[in-house]
Order: sequence, then C-alpha cells, then structure tokens
Amino acid sequence: MNNNLNINSDISKYVFNKNKFSLSNPSITIKNQSLDYCKKYSLKNKKAGFNFYGKNNICNLYSNNIPTSKLDNNLINNYSVKKFNKNNKQKYANINEQSDINFYFNELNHFNLHSTGLIKKNNVENLDICKKDCLNTPGCNSITYFQQPIKCNFYDNIELGTNRNINYDSYTLNSNQSNQYIIDDEEEINNIQSKEHKTFHSENDKYTKCFTDENHNNYNKLINNYNNICKKDLGQEYTFSNHKNNLNVVKCDNNKIKILCKPTFIEKFSNNNKYKNIKIAIFVFFVLLVLFLKIIIPTKTGRRIIIFIAVLFLLFILWITGYLKKLFKK
Repeated sequence: MNNNLNINSDISKYVFNKNKFSLSNPSITIKNQSLDYCKKYSLKNKKAGFNFYGKNNICNLYSNNIPTSKLDNNLINNYSVKKFNKNNKQKYANINEQSDINFYFNELNHFNLHSTGLIKKNNVENLDICKKDCLNTPGCNSITYFQQPIKCNFYDNIELGTNRNINYDSYTLNSNQSNQYIIDDEEEINNIQSKEHKTFHSENDKYTKCFTDENHNNYNKLINNYNNICKKDLGQEYTFSNHKNNLNVVKCDNNKIKILCKPTFIEKFSNNNKYKNIKIAIFVFFVLLVLFLKIIIPTKTGRRIIIFIAVLFLLFILWITGYLKKLFKK
C-alpha cells in the first residue's frame, strides 16, 4: 500500500517515460489542460502516450509597465499573452506569502503593447519560472509572458524511435508501472471546462458588447478608441475604465473582446444633489422661522434680532460641518 502511495505522489518518475520513444496512430487532441491532466487521461483511457505542447514559452522582463510599442503579430497570433506588474515587496509578506510567487505580482491588461525598459528575454517552461526570474533580477518591475498553446496529442502505439523534437515532449506509458498507479475516482478528468473570467468591478462600471479589436500601435490612440466605443455603446457619459488589473479587457467566445467602461458623471451628480438638499433645507428653515416669529414676537425689532441670531447660528452649523467651505467653492 505504501508503494502505491509513493507512485501516486509522483506520476512522472514511475509511470511515464519522457522523450525515450516516439508515438504513432493518433487518436485524440485535448487543449488547455495541464501536463498532469494529460497523464491521468492517458492512464484512464489506456493510451500509449501523448505529445505535450506548452513548455516552449517566452518571458520578457521590463523595468516599467507603461505600454509603448506594438507587439509583433507573430507573438500575438501564436501565443497567449499575459502581463504582470510587480506590486509587492518581500518585506511586506508574511511567512506564508513569502513562499507564494503570486503574492508579488498583479495581472494587468497588456493591450498587445510592449512595456518600457526591456531588461532581458528568455525561454521558460512555465509562468512561475518567469516570475521568479523577475524577482531575482535587479530593476525588474513587470513581465510579459508568452504562453505557447497548450495541447496534448494522444496516440495508441509506441514506436522504437527516440523523440528529438524541440517543439514538444513525448510521454510514453511505462506498462510495468502503470497498473500500480491509483486514479482518484473523484477527479472528473473527462470533464473539460475552461475557467470563467473574473468579473469583479465597480457596481457602476459596465461592459460593452463584444467587438473585433484592432491592433493599436500607440497607447494613447488605443485609450481614445476605447473611450469612443464606450460612449457609442453605453452613452456619452461613459469612458474606458482603466483599472490596474486584467478585467478592463475580457475575451469573448468568438475571438472578440469586450471592454469595461465607467460613468464620469456619478460623483458630480452626487455632489449636486447634496448641495441642492442643503439649499432646500436652508430655505425651509427660514420660511418656518419667519412664520414662527410673526406669530410669537409682535415687534419688528425683536423679530430682526432673533433672525440675526438664527443666521449666525446657521452659519456656525455650516462651518463646523464643513459645508460652508464647500458652498463657497461651488
């Protein structure tokens, strides 16, 4: 039983051979799943092995995250692009956060544009290695990561030829060990689902309809174009909501995008309502005061004295609440 548990904890070492053999007789292709997923699928469905694509990735390190020049079309069309800003330092991390590479980075929209101050670029197996490289490189404050499309091509037969292809790794089943590997029945490895994009944003922000984006050469032109799309789709009061995260631009199912827009009138409208209510309250106060004084005070002189005191008291109240200064600014 203990041997089974050890084998189960490291599927690569015991069950699969890497790049020792070639494969033939293709059967099925699965995209956007992890290497471990493909290994478990191969075991459960009795496949001889698979070719795994997704470890030939590009990592660019930058000194800044400000968008500048356009990315090469070859990178845009053949890789999944992600951009991250290094926004936390180790001195602010607790013990658990220090070992979590994701603590130091926040994902941003890349807009298909390079950042400023390229420090270096290299090939990496995964995103974590790219992030660690940034942490260990002085002056690195952002990364742009180009993920090779992930897919597994499954095969039914093993060939004697050795795989020497640099674009993928071949994993062939070790039949002597595969019967000892325990597959957890609770893992629904045949249920392939794509992760939903987070949609957290301000309750006043709204997404546009999905549209086909153009490749912009300039960041300012991109922002102006997105502002115009927001106005056209949602109203003249809306502009592009460029928050410091990756929710401003979201991919749709049909290779289109939708962008997040924010209304620009809300704060001003709210302040106008606030001052309007104050003015109404002052008007009502003085109407009631005049009626009250006319009833209980018979002489004009007495009424004037009371009105003067009331005005001073009202100004004092406005002053201590801070509204007097705001009213003069208005």
